[in-house]
Amino acid sequence: MNAVNAPRLAEERGIEVTESKTRQTDDFQSLVRVTVRNGDDEIAVEGTLFAGEDARIVRIDGFRVDAVPYGHMLVARNTDEPGVIGLIGTVLGEHDVNIAGMFNARETQGGEALTVYNLDQDVPEAAMEELVSDNRIVEATDITLDGAAERDAE
Repeated sequence: MNAVNAPRLAEERGIEVTESKTRQTDDFQSLVRVTVRNGDDEIAVEGTLFAGEDARIVRIDGFRVDAVPYGHMLVARNTDEPGVIGLIGTVLGEHDVNIAGMFNARETQGGEALTVYNLDQDVPEAAMEELVSDNRIVEATDITLDGAAERDAE
């Protein structure tokens, strides 16, 4: 996919694209914001390039992060209280999932937090079930980018 064929590919997949430009961004020379809606549900993800080549996710639904959009990722929303990050790390470790990087953000102290984990492999369904069964975890999403699943099969 590239800038030339992206509109056609989006249309073929039933995706409505609205492009807007502004000369003002909060902290970045350039910023791309993608908002996805499905009925009443919506998520907004913002990204930028540092030094022209270093892609970063810098905001997810208003949470400021500095996450690398690559490979296997876990995005977890949780209450901001002691032990939650430890719980997530323990559950992942018990299922032999290694954490390669972690980027944490919160709204306010004691409010809601969001953490993006870069992982060496995908999260098994049993681990996902264990995570979301804890009432401190609001939501957890396992994501695979950049053909990581194909690399794992090799």
